[in-house]
Amino acid sequence: MESTGSTRRTYWMLALIILGVLAGGLLGWYSAEAAARVAWMGALFLNTLSMLVIPLLISAVITGVTSLGDVRKLGRVGGITLAYYLITLAMAVFIGLVMVNLIQPGAGMTAPEVETQPPLVGPMDL
Repeated sequence: MESTGSTRRTYWMLALIILGVLAGGLLGWYSAEAAARVAWMGALFLNTLSMLVIPLLISAVITGVTSLGDVRKLGRVGGITLAYYLITLAMAVFIGLVMVNLIQPGAGMTAPEVETQPPLVGPMDL
């Protein structure tokens, strides 16, 4: 079976993603200072991505609902969508709880002491 241009492009993208993950890991492992200098690019990318996800999902749902035509079809599709959402939500919560209990982030760390300042006295306190 011959690979089409789209399939070939997909494999290239996968290979480049894996290469980027490996390069980032090696950069962080061997030169944390250099990785810290370019960390802003990752933060910018993730912030931009999270800024685009919600509007994209909302527009996809609105487009899907308006393309149904018959409102009676929405009941079954809506029920399936809600069930899918709840199942994936439960899976995400389960995976998150398992990973937090396995990794235990912050274990063994102590919080720095914080100097407490005396409370401010306002006119209502007199």
